Amino acid sequence: MPEQATAESDDLAEWARPDPGSSISPEQWANNLRMSPQLNMTCTSLGADGATFVVSAPPLADNPNGSVHGGMLAAIADHAMSILAAWVKPAGTIAFTGALNVQYHRPAIAPLALRAYVIMSGRRASFIELEIRADDGRRCASAQATMIVNGRVGVGR
Repeated sequence: MPEQATAESDDLAEWARPDPGSSISPEQWANNLRMSPQLNMTCTSLGADGATFVVSAPPLADNPNGSVHGGMLAAIADHAMSILAAWVKPAGTIAFTGALNVQYHRPAIAPLALRAYVIMSGRRASFIELEIRADDGRRCASAQATMIVNGRVGVGR
């Protein structure tokens, strides 16, 4: 049982943002999260009011028409908005997805450009929106999330 508790603590600790003055850039921190390479996602900018990402190829298998599967788009959106929520939350806390809504507008053919921005953020919740655009600049999907700030990093859920 202690091994599982340690693994869970490591999982949460991974999401602790770097200390101010750290040699790790915000983008390096986001790109080092285990889920980022699994989703073929690279963070290109990360700040207090927004973040941008690129998805180079469909994670897993693509749809028969070559587009990214809708479930994978939802996972990509959730991960991107989680990264932004983790960056803007109060230091020493962890943010969890409380609600996720995704609207699909057209097939999403990779590479994809993502832009996430904070609508509002407080001590207990952050509200974040995301746009997913194809290489031609057309919007493929939109997403909104409510991220709940809960507890301290490394402390049980």
